[in-house]
Amino acid sequence: MSLPALARPTSHPAVPRSASSSALHRPIKQGERGRPSRVARGTPYAVNFAAECERIEEEQRVRRAFESARQRRGDQERERLRRQVVERARDEERQVHQLYRQKVAVMEEQKRLKALREVELANERYLRERSDIRRRFYEPPAEVVNQREEEWQMRRQQRTRDLQERLKKVEAITEQRRKDLLRLREERREHVYQRSMAMQADPATRERA
Repeated sequence: MSLPALARPTSHPAVPRSASSSALHRPIKQGERGRPSRVARGTPYAVNFAAECERIEEEQRVRRAFESARQRRGDQERERLRRQVVERARDEERQVHQLYRQKVAVMEEQKRLKALREVELANERYLRERSDIRRRFYEPPAEVVNQREEEWQMRRQQRTRDLQERLKKVEAITEQRRKDLLRLREERREHVYQRSMAMQADPATRERA
């Protein structure tokens, strides 16, 4: 509650505007207690003194409110920046995981096409060798043909088994890489979560962030 403005008398000196709060709030000695209220009560000096004290208190209150609001704004800004950092880290992690999956899919497709091409080349080589044998020997005996056919079938089966083993090895390596990627992603997510929890729990860490 503010006092109404009074005309400053010319016969009594007024409190200067530059007076510090420490000078205005000087502690009253034991012998002076009660004397200002009895002697100077109702005087213009006492009114000016009370108004100046009230002005200083109001300034201090406004300053404290301003500092509190500034502190709140700073805390809100730091929290916003922390959330942006966490969200950006999560987005980058998702992008890296997506790119890795695409790369793995492309590599698997290339390996599959390469395996199919090897099978086609093997079939073409077989047909070419068979035609060469026919041209060289014209019509070999049935025993020779059957023996060669059996040998070719054995070679073909061996190649098929080798190809299947290679495909199994490729699948095992791909599965292991996928597991390693999932484990790395979980570790990164746990690290980001622990860091965010530590920043929320420790005010000093949040202040430095």
